[in-house]
Amino acid sequence: YVAATFKNFGQTAIADDHFITVVGCFGCLCSGLSRMLWGGLADRFGTFETLELTAYLSPIVMVIYSLTVQSKLAYGICVCSLYGLWGASYCLMPAIAAFLFGDKHFGTNYGFIFLVFGVICVILIDGAGFTGLSFARLNYVFIVIGCIGAALCSRIRYLTSKIKDEKVLRHHRA
Repeated sequence: YVAATFKNFGQTAIADDHFITVVGCFGCLCSGLSRMLWGGLADRFGTFETLELTAYLSPIVMVIYSLTVQSKLAYGICVCSLYGLWGASYCLMPAIAAFLFGDKHFGTNYGFIFLVFGVICVILIDGAGFTGLSFARLNYVFIVIGCIGAALCSRIRYLTSKIKDEKVLRHHRA
């Protein structure tokens, strides 16, 4: 969501288009670099625990992002943080999808997970544009969705906490 809307949302309060573009470039770098962080945390604390951490951090950062758009510094930090949290999806979801759904149809299941992400974002963003919903209000929709997602991550972590064999989740370790 942030990747598709950070520029439009930023332009509601920041008139410096060059700054907003540079922030987006650094955000993309943060997404790529954060995957090493999330992978390391998953190895140390567990994949579901790391996903749960990112799920709780995302709505918190979105609230700060929504409330501090007037500040260039806060806006830049929040966009980079949100991109970094987005990178967690690409790092953690493959292992979780393989663990939950098995290796046999991993490619199909993983594809469907990101298809759903994409379709829902397009529906919400285009629906907001069609109805005239402001980006600020749309951010709050995503904050609510993020809170629900965080609660679901906690539930999944709880349900899988009794499973002792996490070999599938640590398949990349030497």
